[in-house]
Amino acid sequence: MDGISATEDKRHKLREERLRNEALTARDVLDFVKQGKITEARHNLIFHTDPTLFSEKIDALVGLMKQDFDKLREETRRHFFVFLTKLTLDLVSFLPHWNLKNKELHRGRVLADAVIDTRVRRNKEILHYWSTQDQALAEALLKEWTTENMGRFKVEGINDEREAEDLAAKLVGDSVTEYINNMEDCFERSNLRRIGELRVFGQTETEIGNDHTTNLEYAMWLGASFVTTNPQLVEITWELNPELWSSRVDEIVRSQYSVEDLSRLIDGGSKEQFEKVVEEINTDVTMEVVFENAKLLRGVFLLNDGEKGLVCLQVNPLRHSDADAMIKEALYVYSKLTERFGGVPNIVFKLPATKAGLKAAKELTSKGIGVTITVSFGLFQSLPFADVISKGNSIVSYLVVMNGRLADPIISELKKLGGNLAQAGRWAGVAVAKRLYPKLYAPIDRGGRGYDSRRMRIIVASLRNYEGSFPDITELIGVPIITVFPNIRRAFDSEEKEIDPQAIKKPPDQFILEGLLNSELFRQACYIPEEGNDDVKPRSPFSLEDEEKVLEYPPVKNTLGQFCEYRIKMGELVKHHISTMHLNRLT
Repeated sequence: MDGISATEDKRHKLREERLRNEALTARDVLDFVKQGKITEARHNLIFHTDPTLFSEKIDALVGLMKQDFDKLREETRRHFFVFLTKLTLDLVSFLPHWNLKNKELHRGRVLADAVIDTRVRRNKEILHYWSTQDQALAEALLKEWTTENMGRFKVEGINDEREAEDLAAKLVGDSVTEYINNMEDCFERSNLRRIGELRVFGQTETEIGNDHTTNLEYAMWLGASFVTTNPQLVEITWELNPELWSSRVDEIVRSQYSVEDLSRLIDGGSKEQFEKVVEEINTDVTMEVVFENAKLLRGVFLLNDGEKGLVCLQVNPLRHSDADAMIKEALYVYSKLTERFGGVPNIVFKLPATKAGLKAAKELTSKGIGVTITVSFGLFQSLPFADVISKGNSIVSYLVVMNGRLADPIISELKKLGGNLAQAGRWAGVAVAKRLYPKLYAPIDRGGRGYDSRRMRIIVASLRNYEGSFPDITELIGVPIITVFPNIRRAFDSEEKEIDPQAIKKPPDQFILEGLLNSELFRQACYIPEEGNDDVKPRSPFSLEDEEKVLEYPPVKNTLGQFCEYRIKMGELVKHHISTMHLNRLT
C-alpha cells in the first residue's frame, strides 16, 4: 500500500467509527448513563450528533431520565445527576464549536445559540427539581465537585490548602445551578478560549494544548484539543492520585505475571530480568495515562479526520540514543492501543531531537504513525526532522520548540555578561519560533520549505510566567499549537489580555534580538548548518549529525537529564509496588 492510500485507509477507518457513533439513539445514550459511562454519553451528544437532530435526541433522552428519576436506585440517580450537570457545562463551554456550531462541517445546519441557551435553561430547571427531590445526593455531589476543583487549583499552582479549599467552595457555591453559572463565567472570561474562538472564526490557526496529564476536561472546556506528556508528568499523575494509579499498576502487573512469576523474579531472578520487567510495566503505565486522555479527545480526533485531538506518548528517554529500541516501543504501544480503541489510536510518539530520534521518526512516519519531536530547541534540530516527516505517511506530526527550557540556560548565560541582557533571554524561544515558522511554511521561492501546517505542526511548549508577562503566548499566536501548563493557564486567564491573532508573523523586537545575539546558545538555536547563516553563526557551530555535541548542548542535556531522572523515579515506584505486592501475597 503506497503512502497516500495508507493515509486514506486511516481516514476511512476514522469515518467508519464516526458513523457508528452517529447511529446511536437516545436510548443507547441512556444506557451509557445508567452504566456510569458519563463521558461516553455526553460526548455522543456533543461530538456525534447532527445539529439538526440534537434537540429531538436530547429531548427524548431527558424525557426518559425525568420519567425514571424517582424510581431509580441511588447509584443510577447519581449517574443521571452527574451526566446532566456535566452536559450542561459542555454546552456553555467551547465544546459545541467542534460539531454542533461547526459551520465548516454543517454549513447552515448548525445549532443556534438560542437553542443551546434554551436547553441549558431547561437542564438547570431539571437539576434544581432533582436537588429538591434528593437533597442528600445534591449536597454530596457539591462536596465531590468542591474536592475535584480543589485538586485542579492545586495543579494550577495554588499550594496553600486553605486557599484552594476556599476558592473551590466559592466556585461550587450552594447549588448545582450556582456551580454551572460560576463555571460558565470562568469559561467566558478565559483568554485561551478567546484564542480558540478566533481559530474557529478563521482569524488565527492556533490551537490550545494541555501541557499536563491531568485536568484535561477543564482545558477542553476552554478549547484545548491536544495533550503533551513526559515522564515527569506521568509521575506527577501517580502522585496526585496514588490510590487510583497504584490500583491500575496492580492490574497491569497481574495481567502479565502470576504470583509464581513474581516470586521467581524477586527471589531468584537476575537484576537484568527485574529491570526489563520494570521497564515494560513503566511503558504500560505511561500508555494507561495517555489512554485516559486520548479517550477524552477521541471525539475531536474523529471529527477532524485524525488531524486534531491527539495525545503525545514519550518513548523511554533512557533509550534516546537507541533508534531501534524507540521504534520497538512505539510499535508495541501503537499495536496495543489500536486493539483497545478498536481503530486508529489518537496518539503520536514523542521522540528526542537527536540523530537516533531522526532514524526513529523516519521509520515510524513511513508506517503512517505520527511523531512529536521533543527536546528540541533550534532550527538545526527542527529542519532535518521536518524534511524526514514530509516524506513520511503520517496524517499529522509535530515539531516542538521548548521555549522555557531554552530560555533558562540562555538567561543564565546572559546574566554573566552583566547589564540588562538577561531580560532578553526570556524572548529566546519566541525569536527561535519566529525564525522557524517561515522556514517551514513560506513558499520555496520565498526561502521556506512550503510545508502544510495542517500536517506538520509547530508546537510552542514549556511556557513561563515572567512577572505576569507571557511572550511565549502573546507573541506567538498564529503558530499551529501553543500547549499550556495549568499554572500558566490560570495566570494567563487571571485578567483580560490583548490578543493579536497573527502575532507570529511580526518580527521580534530588534533591541531584544541584539541582546540575544550575545548568547552562543541562542546563536546555535538559530543556526542552519546547510545555509551557513552568518548573521547568527556561533563560534563553534554543529549540526544534528554531531551526536555528542547535540547531547552536550545545555538545553538538550538539561532536559534529557530531567526526563531520564523521572523515568528512573517512575521505575523505582514500579519496583516498590511489585515488591509490596509480593510481600502482601506472602503474608
